[in-house]
Amino acid sequence: MRRRETIRARKAGEKHTVRIHWRELAKQYGLGRNAIEWMRPAFQICE
Repeated sequence: MRRRETIRARKAGEKHTVRIHWRELAKQYGLGRNAIEWMRPAFQICE
C-alpha cells in the first residue's frame, strides 16, 4: 500500500511541476506562440 501512495504522490508532484513550468520552458527554448499552442493538448492532462 505505501508504495502505491508514494507513486501517486510522485506523479502528482510531477504533474504540478509540468503544469507550472512547461510554458516557461518552451519560451526559454525559443518556441513561439504557435508551437506552444500546438503542444498544449499534450500537457492538458496536467492542467
